[in-house]
This record gives sequence, C-alpha cells and structure tokens, in this order.
Amino acid sequence: MTPPNSTPFTAFLAQKPLLYNVLAGLSVAAILLPESVVYASIAGVTPIHALSATLIGLIVYAVLGGSRGAIVSPTSSAATIFAGAMAIHTELGYALVVVTGLMFIVAGVLKGGFIGSYLSRPIMQGFAWSLALLIIAKQIPHLLGIGVGSQTFFPLLAEIISCLPDVNIASSVLGMLALVLWLALNKLHCRWLPASLLVLMVGTLASAVLGLKAQGVAVLGAIPLDSVGLFVPKLSMEMWLQAVYFAPALLLIIFAESWESVKLLSAKSVERINPNQELKALGVANVLSGLTGSLPVGAGFSASNASLGAGATSRVAGVVTAMALAVLIWLGRDMLALMPLPVLSAVVVGILSKHLVPKALFRSLKLGADSHLALVCVASVLLFGVIFGMTVSVGLSIIWVLYRFSQPNVEVLGRLRHSHDFVEVTHSHAHSVPRVLIVRPKQPLFFANAERIFDAIWDHIWGAIWQATKSDTLPADGQPISHVVISLESSNDLDSTSLYALQDFCTRVRALGVTVVLTRMKDTAHDDIQRFARYEQLPELPMYWSVDDAVAACVAMQKLGQ
Repeated sequence: MTPPNSTPFTAFLAQKPLLYNVLAGLSVAAILLPESVVYASIAGVTPIHALSATLIGLIVYAVLGGSRGAIVSPTSSAATIFAGAMAIHTELGYALVVVTGLMFIVAGVLKGGFIGSYLSRPIMQGFAWSLALLIIAKQIPHLLGIGVGSQTFFPLLAEIISCLPDVNIASSVLGMLALVLWLALNKLHCRWLPASLLVLMVGTLASAVLGLKAQGVAVLGAIPLDSVGLFVPKLSMEMWLQAVYFAPALLLIIFAESWESVKLLSAKSVERINPNQELKALGVANVLSGLTGSLPVGAGFSASNASLGAGATSRVAGVVTAMALAVLIWLGRDMLALMPLPVLSAVVVGILSKHLVPKALFRSLKLGADSHLALVCVASVLLFGVIFGMTVSVGLSIIWVLYRFSQPNVEVLGRLRHSHDFVEVTHSHAHSVPRVLIVRPKQPLFFANAERIFDAIWDHIWGAIWQATKSDTLPADGQPISHVVISLESSNDLDSTSLYALQDFCTRVRALGVTVVLTRMKDTAHDDIQRFARYEQLPELPMYWSVDDAVAACVAMQKLGQ
C-alpha cells in the first residue's frame, strides 16, 4: 500500500513494507517516549509506570487488536482518573485498572461494543476542556517551583496565588523558555523529530551541563526499574468495591476515546473493525497493566494517527515501537533522571493548550438538545475532582438516554391521499380512517416506557370518544372507535414488562368493545408476543406486515360487525 503524498523515497519504501513499518515504529517511539513521561507526571508516578504500560499496550494490541494503525498507550484522561484514585489510596489506582480491564473483557465477551455510544459528544467535549484546564492548573506549581497540596481546581488556584511570594525564579524562567520553544517547534510539524521530544532533550541537556538541580530546580529523579513487577493490590474489600464503583466511568472514557480513534483510523486505511474485539484487547492490556503496577491504556488518536501517517501498514509497527522504547528505557534512564520538572510541565501545558479555547464546547452549546450535559460535566470536574465529576457526568449521560427513550411519544397516523402510505394525521394531505385509530410509538418499547406509551394510546382512544360525543357524530352502534392499529416498527424485541403492559392495555380496550391489531412487527418482537400468549394462555392478537393490510382487515371486520 502506497501512502498518501508519495515521494520517490516513500514509493521505494512502499515496495518494502517491513522496512516501512520499522521506520514508522521508530518514529512513533520518538513520540511515545516524551508522552509517557508526561502522562506519568499527570498521574503522579515515576515514568517507568507509564513506559511499562506503553510496552504492554503495544504488545497486547499487536496480538489481539484489530486496527493496524492504532497505538495503545496511556492517555491524559485515563492518567488523570488514575491520579484521582491514587489520591484516595496508594494502590487503589492499580486496582481500578485491573477491575476496568476485567469489565472490558466481560463487555467484549457479552458483545457490548455499543457501550461507547452511551457517552455523549457533549460529555466528551466538556470532559476534555475541564480536564485540560485542571491538568494545566496542576502544572503551574512545577513551572513556578512552588509546592501545593490541593487536588480540585478552585482550591488549587487559591493555593497557587497564596504561594506566589515563594516562586523560584530559575524554575519559572526555565519553564517559560521551554513552553515558548515547544510552541515554536510545534508549528513546524516535523514528523521525525517531535516538538515534545526535542524540548525534553534540550531541557535534560541543560540540566546536565548547567547543574540546574543545585540552583533549586526540581528534576525528575532516579527511575528504578524494580518499582514495576507482578503484584496484586492489597486492599480491603471496601476499597475493592470502591474500584468497582469508579471502573465504569474509566471504562467508558477509555473506550469512547479509543473507539473514536479506531473509527477515524479505519476510515483512512479502509479497515473493518469489530468493537467487541477492541474491548477484549483493551481489557487484556489493562488487566496486565494493573497487575504490573502500570497506568491504564487506551488507543489515543495523536500517536495512532502519527503511526498511520508515518506509513504503518500492519501491527508490526507497534512491535517495533515497543522494542525501540525498551532499548531507550534501558539505555537512557540515567539521562531521564536529570529532566527538569519545569520543562516537563511546559511540555504538558503545550500539548494541552489546544484544548484551552473551547470552540467545540461553544459550538455544541449552540446546538441545544443534550448540550447542557457539557456544562454539567465541566462544573462537576472542576468542583469535585475528576473521578467524582466523571462518575456524575457518565451517570447523567445514561439517565438522559433513559429519559429520552422513556417519553411516551405516540404519533397518530392517517392515510396519505388515496395511497397505501400512512403519515402523521397532522399532514395536510393525510386523513383518518373512520372508526380506526392508527398509532405509532416513536421509541422502542421497553420496561421504562411501555406502560406510559399504552396510557398515551388509551388517552387517544378516550379523546376520540369525547370528540365524537361532543360533536354528536356517534355511529349507529354508539362506538366511535372499533379498532386500534399499533405500528411497532421501532421495537426490535419486547421485554416482559412491555408484554404485560400490552396485555393490560388489551384487557382495558376490550371492555370498551375495541379490538387491538398489531402491525409492522420485527421477527423477534413477533416471536416474543406469540411465546408470551402461549405462556399466559391468551388468544393471539391479529398481526399484519403493513399498516395498509392492517387497516384493510379492520375495515373488513367492521363490515362483518366484528
């Protein structure tokens, strides 16, 4: 496969896919090394915990993943949630990663690939903006060389302001210079020498030559390899339950980000990706990360897009990236120990600066609908912290979905002119069928809305009776409605609550002398009703494939007096 924007050199490499994947892997390693150090800083752990997570993510995904371009490694959002758990208990973060990984695997086995859709776009936009704001605020103390202890946004700002007289001049100047250098280099968009790597290299070199540590500038410090190893978090049952409580929010965040990245990559590389396979791959990677004391991992878009842009044509590129990182960790950890924290914080601020202008958030608010969830997410994260704020936001997102589906929205249909088509009766060319009420629920029937939908249909029946009585247009038999046709095209299947609600509704309308007719049933819903009728020993309801057939049958039954 020849990559886009082909040159003679890239065309040559395209004929040698292994060489191309090796070069792509080396290029991505240059991106992931500084990113891993940055995310370790966000998580509040030493870089080895992020680097080991990167190695695990790359190898596991190369074996189990579906996308040839996806790069699985720590992400800023997952690292921040991990840091929130670590603030509660030292080992809670690793327990959270293990539990989240197990939930990923269970969701994959149960074919739960749809769960990524339950985190709405406004929630993701609000979370991304508030998270960037919170992370940048947490980097300011490192840039200024001051110590603070607050974890939530507003107390943190207040503490920073109170500590301004203690600012370390050397740290501040170094941090500002590093940030300016990062912003300048980032505009060059050099694929083979990322801005983050170059700034960290320059900062580390300056630290070694100028002896910045002696001038009061904090450095990263020693990176012990023995801090990562196979272990099971030793926590009380209460703490494990707390990990179970936080895990769904972390799962949804990781999978929503990862699935969005994988979809965008698959569109570029024309791949077909199975979301359930992705769930299992992410699950195994996170279980191993948690059991080795490493950070949670997901498929981030920046590194994955860089891999594809560098010419990766298979998951071999990910394996090469892992090998290159392992060599860099082994040979370069002594130099990494000299890295100045102000420079590292400047790189974090630079990476997240693109999120500071909330254009996507404002654009979402203009659309209305569920955009208010973005503001709820922002307020929750900034006021209460990442874990609690994200848990609240995810819960509200799911509640919003249930609320939307639980609304008893029922359309009354009429025949369009003299055709076989039926549309809402409010249409200018639609007309009602005499003594036949045709209705269509807008939402699928399920336990949260079934009774309310049938109550709404009951209200339509009584409304028709009232109108006929009021206008003195009752037919000879005194029955203005003889049949109710219910179109269930939006329901793929029917749960037990919906079936019992249907039974109760039929009992009520039969007392009025009204016959219920069902139409446009999916096969699964049709089978559910027949099975329920046999189980409850009920007479089978008349069911038809189209609304026109059902109405014709009702008119025929009227003529026969049925």
